[in-house]
Amino acid sequence: MNRNDEHDDKDAVYVQPNIEHELSKEKRQECRDILLEIRNFGVNQRQILFLIQLLAMELENRDVMQAITKTIGEHRKEVPLAPKIALPEGMEVSGKSVKKKLSKG
Repeated sequence: MNRNDEHDDKDAVYVQPNIEHELSKEKRQECRDILLEIRNFGVNQRQILFLIQLLAMELENRDVMQAITKTIGEHRKEVPLAPKIALPEGMEVSGKSVKKKLSKG
């Protein structure tokens, strides 16, 4: 065998994955600052889920990435585009008066 074809473990280069199991106080604050910046864009609930999915796809751990994206895929359509707002009776919206909804019974 040629010396160049041989791979000796003592010459191998090992790389530590870019994973922090516990974030420092400063790193956690950076995460909160990033979140605040995202919220300042005025994103809705489905956009937040999509952002989580995109961030999950950046994870180095494939199993965790798949678990997060699978969960989001299963539940994303259950999340409304916008929250429902209760309006007082008699208030006008787009020229129409809001009437009290009759209960079934």
